Amino acid sequence: MFGFLKSFFGGGSSALTREEIGTLPPKKLYFRVLYSLPDAEEANDAQRDFVSMVMLDGEVRNGGFNQYYYNMGDEGRRAEQAFGRAGAADLAEIVRQANDCYDASRERLAELWDGTMKGFSASYKEKLFDRFDAAYYAAVEKNRFQALLAGFVRSRAEEFVPGK
Repeated sequence: MFGFLKSFFGGGSSALTREEIGTLPPKKLYFRVLYSLPDAEEANDAQRDFVSMVMLDGEVRNGGFNQYYYNMGDEGRRAEQAFGRAGAADLAEIVRQANDCYDASRERLAELWDGTMKGFSASYKEKLFDRFDAAYYAAVEKNRFQALLAGFVRSRAEEFVPGK
C-alpha cells in the first residue's frame, strides 16, 4: 500500500514541516502529506491511518467497495477505525457495514474472484456493495475528504513531522 503511494506520488521527497501543517489549505496539505510519507517500515500509526483512508477513498471512487475489497482485502477494518479516529463517525459506520457485508460474502466472492477479469466483472452483478457505494459518495461530497484528512493531520501534527 505504501509502495503504491510512494511510486505514484513520489513520496518521501521532502520532510513535512509544522508550519505547512498549520498553514496549507486542505487540498495542498493532503497532497503535501502524500509526497512526504516515509517507507512503510518507518510509518507510525497516524501515517498508516492516513494511508488507509486514502486507499479506501481512491479504490471506492474508482470502482466501489467491490474493487476495494478485491484489491485490499482485510485492510477495511483499519480504514474503519481510521475514519473513527479522524472524527468521521458516519464514514466509519459506512465502512463498518461494508466490512460486515464483505465478511458475510467472502465465500461467494472467492468463487467469483478467480483471478480473471470475467470473474471480477461478474462480482459486480451481485450488487453486494452498491448501497455502501451510494452512502459513501453521498457522505463524501465535494472537498470533504481532503478537509477531513487535513483536520486529522493537524490534530496529530507531531506524528507527521519527521523526527518526532
